[in-house]
Formats: sequence, structure tokens, C-alpha cells
Amino acid sequence: MARFLVQICLLALVSLFAWRRGGGPEKAAAVALLASLAIDQTYHALVAAPLYRQLDLWHMSLDIAMLAVMVGLALRAPRVWLLWMASLQTISALGHVLHVIELAMPVVVYWAMITAPSWLQILLLAAGTYLNDQRRLVRQLT
Repeated sequence: MARFLVQICLLALVSLFAWRRGGGPEKAAAVALLASLAIDQTYHALVAAPLYRQLDLWHMSLDIAMLAVMVGLALRAPRVWLLWMASLQTISALGHVLHVIELAMPVVVYWAMITAPSWLQILLLAAGTYLNDQRRLVRQLT
């Protein structure tokens, strides 16, 4: 639970940073990550948490929707970090596919594949926002 609270606080801080200092793609990525979290938490308020022992259709659907959003952003915006963001989301979505294919997958592997990329996505959003802000400052000086 503490790890989840740290992740929420980190996402809130990075999203605020992206909203204040980032460009359109950074703001869109922050909104997508926050919306995904809000939708997921609303779902978990109504339904018990997943066991990760069987395929989790809800999280698979959410991960595929987020993949579509991230790929759309990566194709529209000239930002390399968005390609990495979409790649991480691909790992998360493929975790569900691998769980369907390999029934003997250890629970911890399935859990790690669908949850670990979100931490890196938050860090990528922070780095992408910082780099965009620095590039904007350099353009203002020239």
C-alpha cells in the first residue's frame, strides 16, 4: 500500500510539473496517466483487487486503451521519450498476452510485467518535460 501511495504522489508531482512546464504532448501524457489511474481506482472501489493468478480482463483492456493513446501521441509529437513511453506500455499490454499463452507463468512475473512499466513511465514523463522545458528556454535565449 505504501508503494502505491508513493507512486500516486510521484505521479501527481510529475503531472503538475508537466502541466506547468511541458508542451502539449507532455500535458496529454500526464492527463492519460492520471485518467488511467482514476479509472482503475474507480473500478477497484467497485470490484475486488485482481489476484494475478488468472487473466485480468479489466487491466488488459485498460492497458490496450493506454497503448492506443501512447502510440497515438508518439506518432503525432516529435518527442523521442514518447516512443519509449509507448514501448513500456507495449510491455504492459504484452504481459496479458503472455499470460494467456503461457499458463504456467509465475504470478510475480505477470504482476511485474503489468505494473513495473508504470514507474518508468512516470520517470519518462518527468525527463521529457524537463528536456522540453530546457529546449524552450534555449529557444527563448536565441
